[in-house]
Amino acid sequence: MRRITPRVAIRCIYALLEEIPTPGLERSLFHMQRPEQSIPLRLDVTAGYLSRFSRSTWCGGYTPWNLFFSLVLVADFMDLAAEWPAEVDAMDRYLRAASFLGDHPETLEETRRVFPD
Repeated sequence: MRRITPRVAIRCIYALLEEIPTPGLERSLFHMQRPEQSIPLRLDVTAGYLSRFSRSTWCGGYTPWNLFFSLVLVADFMDLAAEWPAEVDAMDRYLRAASFLGDHPETLEETRRVFPD
């Protein structure tokens, strides 16, 4: 993550994310949506007033993304993804990832608003 730019007056944060190529995640839904983009993928994200964070996560609020920083969570996920057979399609990878993240204790950590009322 780079260029983290808060705009407190409008309760918004911008950031540039850069993919770290990971075995098992080469053919994700993100790659399918951006076939012309080079690897690693780069994504600009925005989070508004509903954005939440914890020691291990940053949730975009009403945006369709979450970032996970926990070393344990990331290592566990990389181990899982590395075992996926090549024939597993992008949607199945997404569903497997969502299931894993929903069940992992590190994602259940209490969060708080970036811009409290």
